[in-house]
Amino acid sequence: MELDIRLTSAGLANGNPVDPHVCPKPGSVVLSFVAGYGSLSTPTKAYSKDDITPDDAWQRMHAQFIRSLKSVLLHSDANITLIVYTNSFGMDIIQSHVIDKFHPRVQARLKYIPIVLDPNVVQVYITRMGFAWDPRWAISKIFAYDSLPPCVEWAIQIDTDVIMVGDIKNLWSLRHSFNSTQLLGGVPETAYSTRNMIKLQNKKIFVPSSIGFNSGVLIMNLKRMRDVNFGEDLLLEANKKLYPEWNNPNKIDPAKFHQLDQDVFNTVLTAYPSMRFQLPFRW
Repeated sequence: MELDIRLTSAGLANGNPVDPHVCPKPGSVVLSFVAGYGSLSTPTKAYSKDDITPDDAWQRMHAQFIRSLKSVLLHSDANITLIVYTNSFGMDIIQSHVIDKFHPRVQARLKYIPIVLDPNVVQVYITRMGFAWDPRWAISKIFAYDSLPPCVEWAIQIDTDVIMVGDIKNLWSLRHSFNSTQLLGGVPETAYSTRNMIKLQNKKIFVPSSIGFNSGVLIMNLKRMRDVNFGEDLLLEANKKLYPEWNNPNKIDPAKFHQLDQDVFNTVLTAYPSMRFQLPFRW
């Protein structure tokens, strides 16, 4: 099984040569955001580039994204390859209302690569795997390895509500600390303590382990994730290993996946702890 989600503004499609414009800027930190403008399953209404009002539902996310990106740039002089999962409207808004507003010296440090997701392709994935979800932007984290070309081997993924107060180069350098089996690094989720596990279970929110990761800050070895087809083959194997009572080998148990991408990551890493790299708590 292989998911073809390679639908981007750069024109990637299954079987086509890699567009060099999609590859990271040499020597740069590869930083990825999910910035959905409107619902993934419902197209955003038509806007002009200057037609933005505070009443739009995505305004909070837009403001968070700008603050998060600025915090990265403020605390580091690193060159950044900026990958953003969005829609065609968001792609233009980020260019005109974010990138183009930066000082030329800052622009020179950035390479902006928008990844435009097709909700129909996402829905095919959700249905095939058995998730009881509507298409959500956060799902793009699960198959980042498949939406980017092979020249992108590593990426930092952070949520738009994260404020960086240290040099992102220090976080980026931690990829060199991964051993030969680790493919995903994150910080433990404190909400998965024994006490909170009981609270989550009372709310019928299942979590696979009390040592789970928070998916708000991640380092991904995309090459290794491609090698094991992380979001499909490996996830199905992990689901079968953790929940042997589940009798459909071709779909996951939807009752075990309430928190979207975070549950997927934690299911795989609980089943295969050798693939897990723990980031220092400062991150």
